[in-house]
Amino acid sequence: MISDRLPARVKVRVWHTTCEAFRLVFGQLGMFARISWPPILGILLVDIAIELTQSSNPPTQLDSRLSYEWVAQNTSYFGAIIVWLLIYSFLTIAFAVQWHRVILLKSPESLEWRSCWPSIWQYFLYFAGMYVVPPILGGAILLFFLSIGDPYSATSSFFVFAVLLSVCAFTACLPRLTLVFPAAACGFPASLREAWRRMKGNTWRLIGASALSSIIMIIVLMAGVAVFTLLFLGADVTVSHFFGAPTYDSLGFLITAILIQTLKVSFSFLVIALFASIAAIVYREIVLRSPA
Repeated sequence: MISDRLPARVKVRVWHTTCEAFRLVFGQLGMFARISWPPILGILLVDIAIELTQSSNPPTQLDSRLSYEWVAQNTSYFGAIIVWLLIYSFLTIAFAVQWHRVILLKSPESLEWRSCWPSIWQYFLYFAGMYVVPPILGGAILLFFLSIGDPYSATSSFFVFAVLLSVCAFTACLPRLTLVFPAAACGFPASLREAWRRMKGNTWRLIGASALSSIIMIIVLMAGVAVFTLLFLGADVTVSHFFGAPTYDSLGFLITAILIQTLKVSFSFLVIALFASIAAIVYREIVLRSPA
């Protein structure tokens, strides 16, 4: 848990944290596979269902400007997206909670689902309150304002800028609250105030470790796409699958699309595990190994 007593300042090392995070992920690929395969399978099944739904009922063309009428005409389309986001968020959060527990608790009992559910719900509430509700609220305000006024007027432009600036400013503060996630995963929920206080002096180090890890993973992804292209597919086929909308004009192409989608989802879970490892390392250094 996070104590009310503020200890001597601990400085997290960026390079050490990055290397340790990669070691924790790629040094435990067996554990990663054991924890990640159920949510990966669930996401793939939902992806297929959403794809079939949208292919049979595509959204209507947007004529001039965003309006409630256009949104109302495409409720099934937006409903499918919302369902996908909720399922994806819940499954990735369940995985992140278990990965935190692998690093911080190191107990087989801590991975049992019955012991994880309270932490998963706590984690989900933190995530929704910090990363989901503010953008949705900002988007709803923008949609309402643009639907009743001229979207090209100076007033509308200023309002859009103000809302986007507010959302960006709020988002910039979120890394300072990172400690609430590993704390919730371990079953020791922390207040936002204490998480904010304990991260003082280490927020930019956390951002630096995350940015460095992101750069490395982007390089790995680009190399993986290049190798996959050379070994299995033509460049145009690979690029269309990874970065565009696939077309299912043959059984082989469909199988390739499913394979690539599986690789994409698996890679996204590796990235989640990496960022969860960084948060767990920071929590371990600042809280668990603190002299307080």
